[in-house]
Amino acid sequence: KFFGVNSLSFVQTTEAIAYRRKDGKELKSGAIAAWLRCGELESKKESLPPFSESKLKQSVNKLRELTRKKPEEFSAEVKAVLAVAGVCVVFVPHMPGTGVSAAVRWVGDCPVIQIGLLGKYADIFWFNLFHEIGHLLLHGKKEKFIEFEKANLSNTQEKEVEADAFASNALVPRDAYEKFLHQRIFCEDTIAEFAKSIGVHPGIVEGRLCHDEITGELTWSRPLGFRTPLKFAI
Repeated sequence: KFFGVNSLSFVQTTEAIAYRRKDGKELKSGAIAAWLRCGELESKKESLPPFSESKLKQSVNKLRELTRKKPEEFSAEVKAVLAVAGVCVVFVPHMPGTGVSAAVRWVGDCPVIQIGLLGKYADIFWFNLFHEIGHLLLHGKKEKFIEFEKANLSNTQEKEVEADAFASNALVPRDAYEKFLHQRIFCEDTIAEFAKSIGVHPGIVEGRLCHDEITGELTWSRPLGFRTPLKFAI
């Protein structure tokens, strides 16, 4: 009844989806199917206008402005901004055995971005969101993707690389980032100043520097105060 099928043997086919395996390991397909189904059921509660690629492109700058707000403020606004473009956003808590961070797929004629909140940090949350938006803008209608934490990069597909690049450059514009790197001073003050100049949460900049292995007063094991967990009321 939960899956809307008369036999669990049909679940695998109803939730067929392209995805990256976590560290090359097999994951629990049933748990992943259940997580996706929760998002599908949530999405069907919404009534949205038809999908508009042009409006989705226009939403990027509005979403960047929201990165500096708290989750209790931006979570509803993110949904509202993307709803104008006909994109449904659902937040579904992480389920054990999935390792899922986010997914994007079409439910009927409506694209659904599902965020798992596995990594509840500003840079991870916003990167995941923009990554899925990248899939919608770059890879056409009806394609399906699901992302896992710590995916095996050697097996990363070309479309995942493209979506990663879109998210990186949409959040931190390439030209501005290269100028910032040229200064070679990476500390709390310079990160905060640069983040303010491009209008994003400083945790996003810190996360980008760590991902790119830029040396300075920050590491994944000893992060600055910007990468604090976000608190979602879901």
